[in-house]
Amino acid sequence: MIILLDIILAPISTLLFFVYHCYLYYRTCKYPLKTVIGFNHATRKIWVERVMEKELYLLAVQSLRNHIMASSILATTSVILATTLAGFASNVDKWAGVIQLTPANSG
Repeated sequence: MIILLDIILAPISTLLFFVYHCYLYYRTCKYPLKTVIGFNHATRKIWVERVMEKELYLLAVQSLRNHIMASSILATTSVILATTLAGFASNVDKWAGVIQLTPANSG
């Protein structure tokens, strides 16, 4: 039963992943201001123009540094969560005796 679910659910989840990203790409190209990616791009472009006009170079460098640090923290957190989930998924058969996966008979 588990192998059958793997055969069915793995391709479906992969297909959903690619369909979502194709849809996101389409929306970003066709309606850029209706997505977070397009909106961030437009506002960042305006922000850079204003910073360059007023010559606030220190502000620009600090903002870039903060953006890079936030990206690094999010990437590290994602890797840790993925590793934890992979470890748990690979040992789920060992936990089957500890965690009751099916409801108990009430009769």
